[in-house]
Amino acid sequence: MNYPKEMCLFLLQNKALIEKENLIEQVEKVVFKAINQTIEKRIGPRNPWRSRFALVSGDEEGNEDTFFAPLEWPVKPDTNDLVGYQLWESEKDVNDYWLAHAFGLNGATLCFDFWMDARPGGPSKIQGQAAA
Repeated sequence: MNYPKEMCLFLLQNKALIEKENLIEQVEKVVFKAINQTIEKRIGPRNPWRSRFALVSGDEEGNEDTFFAPLEWPVKPDTNDLVGYQLWESEKDVNDYWLAHAFGLNGATLCFDFWMDARPGGPSKIQGQAAA
């Protein structure tokens, strides 16, 4: 994993921060709270949409994802989303920290991913009606 020289020097000069608490996770929560709020503000005028804005920062309902979809898009009977957009990483498992994706480290970046709960080649989870 590569880190910028300035970050390494800062941490070497401030060792107490490393020993006291996980600095990256604390910074991640602050950064992603701001990112989620910005996305929420941008999505807001597109109501009525289902949405959660809690990737990394979490919310009161215990969600830890940033997801949004028009209300007319299908959901499972237990109100789980079947399709929508999510704030996600462009490459899976490149780094354990979302902050690395936000900075574009190691080739991964944040993106808006069109997500679908589907079974490729299997029956549809949504019961449709044939056109008459």
